Amino acid sequence: AYLSQIVESRIIEGYEYVLAQRRRYNQTNGAEGAYVVATNSSWGYQGLKEEDYPLWCAIYDSLGHAGVINVAATDNQNINVDVQGDLPTSCTSPYLITVTSTGRDGAKLNQAAYGVTTIDLAAPGADIYTTFIGNNYNYDAGTSMASPLVAGSVGLLYASPCPSLPLLSQADPGEAALLAKDLLLRSVVEDASLVNRTVTGGRLNVYNALQLL
Repeated sequence: AYLSQIVESRIIEGYEYVLAQRRRYNQTNGAEGAYVVATNSSWGYQGLKEEDYPLWCAIYDSLGHAGVINVAATDNQNINVDVQGDLPTSCTSPYLITVTSTGRDGAKLNQAAYGVTTIDLAAPGADIYTTFIGNNYNYDAGTSMASPLVAGSVGLLYASPCPSLPLLSQADPGEAALLAKDLLLRSVVEDASLVNRTVTGGRLNVYNALQLL
């Protein structure tokens, strides 16, 4: 697989806008910029690996140091991305959370990728009621539905009544981002279909994460 430099530069440019806004927020103590705590990537490129696009993968570290956790959906095929590669989920930044999808029964969907060292956790990705083209709502499915649930969960942690995460974010934005990721990964519900197929062996449980916080 091959990605043109033009496409890669546009990807980086998009993330750099977010980075600039969060850095501005940090520098002005919230007077300017935007308090972005998570990005979501419900898109990607199968067959690509980090060593082929180091600049793309490096932007996640820069975002993380500023306080932004990044969430990415893996491929919608039953493939092992540890072997085959998939960007951005093959990026190894500690500030990246990689997501596969589960069905109504809580098990990994057959048409969802996996990787015991690459994919962190799963989230619901079947029959998701969401916004749709034409100012409408409809059901959709796939890892692109699962990933934003995880990104939204990051925001919920920051918005919870517990002040520890926002306070840490003021003192050390990068550590706060890592704590948010750690809370989500440590609070998963284990499922046999995800054990030895994901890093955590489980799926997202926001209630558990909030209790852990």
